[in-house]
Amino acid sequence: MCKRARREAFTLVELLVVIAIIGILIALLLPAVQAAREAARRSQCNNNIKQLVLAMQNYHDVNRVIPCRLTGTAVSQRISAFVEMLPFYEQQALFTTVNSTLGTYPPGGGVPWDTNYQPWTMPIPSLICPSEAGQAMAPAGAIGRANYCVSLGDCMGPGNQYNALAANPRGIFGSNSHITFAQITDGTSNTAAFSERVIGTSAVSVKGGTAYNIAGVMTNPSTCLATATGLYYNSGVSTAQWAGQRWPDGAMFYTGFNTVLPPNSPSCCVTNWDGDSGIASASSNHTGGVLVGMADGSVRFVSDGINAGLLTVSDPQAGISPYGVWGAMGSKNGGEAQSQP
Repeated sequence: MCKRARREAFTLVELLVVIAIIGILIALLLPAVQAAREAARRSQCNNNIKQLVLAMQNYHDVNRVIPCRLTGTAVSQRISAFVEMLPFYEQQALFTTVNSTLGTYPPGGGVPWDTNYQPWTMPIPSLICPSEAGQAMAPAGAIGRANYCVSLGDCMGPGNQYNALAANPRGIFGSNSHITFAQITDGTSNTAAFSERVIGTSAVSVKGGTAYNIAGVMTNPSTCLATATGLYYNSGVSTAQWAGQRWPDGAMFYTGFNTVLPPNSPSCCVTNWDGDSGIASASSNHTGGVLVGMADGSVRFVSDGINAGLLTVSDPQAGISPYGVWGAMGSKNGGEAQSQP
């Protein structure tokens, strides 16, 4: 009588060991996968910013000037540079709509917070960084959003369109005014044009929120640093979530940044008016810094640790920036001997 061969099987201990090994391998592999995905997102973000710089350059080729950071129409005085540049980053149809009579709205559209004006509610994917982890797409019927912003340079006053410096800020985007590439005497390769601001998920987040009624920042930018601890604003600090909430709004806290505090620092408005002056810090979800598009078309990664010079003095009216390498990157004609970030 033949004996049936005994069937071999895993013991419980062996099975647990195999499961443990698989778990360890997944734990080792997951960070690498996440890093690869973030690298791909950052590469796409880099390309988005480069396309915006090229759009600005093409605008200059056609109009012989750089677009305004903020400009006026018959209805509104806060239309952003992203509206002026629409045809130059493949949004000709939207530009045509904005510059047509639409119902009761004249050419140029309504104020950039008017949710009844349909063009302003149009999402523009190329204005959103793929690494945006917050409210990248606006709810239906809300104003469209943007991660990208234009440079006002190393000064804080021009955030308010009525400030005397607004028409000719230290950066390359003025309020109701245009400059030419010839006026960037520091060189287009040394002068920032675009960067990023996180839209965020909470007004109390340093990356996505703005502290307001912080009057001291105009004479002492380090006052703004004191409004937050780590990633969040301190308890008792009044905050608003303005950054990136309206792509057609040219107010600094919506679509602008200045090179005063280092990237991913707090942002501070001197009053509670979203069109006022202060510090709008560049920010991103990329680890350790932000991407900055230079006026020559190059894109650089700028570290949070970039030299920001002396942060206890008022913003400059002319000459060398007091805010170190970061300030020098913002000024178009400061005459600084800028080192690479």
